[in-house]
Amino acid sequence: MKLKPLFVSIISIFLLILTSCNDGDDPRLYLHDFYWAPATQYGDVSEAQNLNFQKIPKLEYKNIRKLVGTHGQYVWVKTTFTLPEELKGDDLSMVVPYIHFAEELYLNGYYIDDYGIMDDGPESSEIQEAGFIAHLFDFPESFINQDGENTVLIKIFSLGSGSINGKIFVGFREDAWSTSDKIT
Repeated sequence: MKLKPLFVSIISIFLLILTSCNDGDDPRLYLHDFYWAPATQYGDVSEAQNLNFQKIPKLEYKNIRKLVGTHGQYVWVKTTFTLPEELKGDDLSMVVPYIHFAEELYLNGYYIDDYGIMDDGPESSEIQEAGFIAHLFDFPESFINQDGENTVLIKIFSLGSGSINGKIFVGFREDAWSTSDKIT
């Protein structure tokens, strides 16, 4: 009998915490159109700027694998966006719920961050998977074109089930960090 009030209290606190999560209040710019092109192992971001990109049909599990196979290929993935008024004038972040195997990301030609280790390709003992976590990239305000187009280029080392998928968005840092933590 004494456990019932304790159980009810714990459930009530848990429900209060869940309902206080503030999803949806912060503005987000969801990115839907992504394009890909083959990359070379040692190619840098300047290589990607002159490639002919093709649309990725769907943001889904194993979508890169369907394009390049499972044996360790390098691809560039590209998307562009223009900031809505509510996101201008601040540092922002981009959340990619899932990328596989390893990647490095650039915004408007600036290196932002990477996950995993591509090293010298599938034969290397140094390669390392990025892991099954959300990938969070912080964009300093000074790197973002406030009124024009912004270009995101991601070099992906696709090994096995190469993928980029999920509800990919750009938003305020606190919202992005919180969402990344929840996904991870």
